[in-house]
Amino acid sequence: SLVKQKFKMFAVTVMLSFFVFSLLCGTSLTSPPDSLRQVNVLYRHGDRSPTSVYPKDINKASVWPDGFGWLSNIGKIQQYELGQYLRQRYDGFINTSHYNHEEISVQ
Repeated sequence: SLVKQKFKMFAVTVMLSFFVFSLLCGTSLTSPPDSLRQVNVLYRHGDRSPTSVYPKDINKASVWPDGFGWLSNIGKIQQYELGQYLRQRYDGFINTSHYNHEEISVQ
């Protein structure tokens, strides 16, 4: 419908605006080139089970062992691999001897 289409466009616009704003705010001309000031990672969840099924769908809830709307096994692997990639990509930037979990924000 037109309302859903407008909402999707609005959501995409807000997400892109946030992403660009984050990039601009995280840029510092005085930082040395090898210092990491901020990381913004924007991604969707991995593959997941459907949130509902059609009334006559032969695949009932029992087909999805974790229930509706949860990550599938493939989605869990995708998220694990994303975490491995991010750890490898930014390895060495976080000093683990001075790591403070209150400085890291994950939403």
